[in-house]
Amino acid sequence: QVTPQVAELLELLRQHGELGTLDIAKRLDLKNRKHVRTAYINPALEQGLIEYTIPDKPSSRLQKYRLKSKQ
Repeated sequence: QVTPQVAELLELLRQHGELGTLDIAKRLDLKNRKHVRTAYINPALEQGLIEYTIPDKPSSRLQKYRLKSKQ
């Protein structure tokens, strides 16, 4: 069960691969990056649907997100 925001984020990552917070915000036509993190990215991370590209540094300015790889 995912929110419409998380579903939108998952579709965006399916289409474009790895994206950073700013790229996600631009593609969703949103201005507030904090809102993007709280409503889109954090719930998807908590549900294990996406993952960091730099897991050791979650707050890195170079951080991007991708769909979680199936293992």
